[in-house]
Amino acid sequence: MELLTFVTWYYATHVALSLVAWLLGTIAYRLFFHPLAKVPGPKIASVTRLYLFYYNSMKDGTLYLQIEKLHEIYGMTDPYPRRPILSRSGDEG
Repeated sequence: MELLTFVTWYYATHVALSLVAWLLGTIAYRLFFHPLAKVPGPKIASVTRLYLFYYNSMKDGTLYLQIEKLHEIYGMTDPYPRRPILSRSGDEG
């Protein structure tokens, strides 16, 4: 019984550490190495989509107001003019 418990904890620990390593690697990639990493804006929005979820669901659908506010702060920068990104007017990039 002790061997089964040890093996279970051994594999559970490896799975948990692998998930943490994957998560940290994904965050590092999105913050520093992704082609859009140099686009100005809140870093939490470049790491996760929870930022969008928060303004769409928790703040009663005020994402469009937040996007306007961010465009006032950071401007309308577009590092890839042929790729669509969010803009205030609703037009694609």
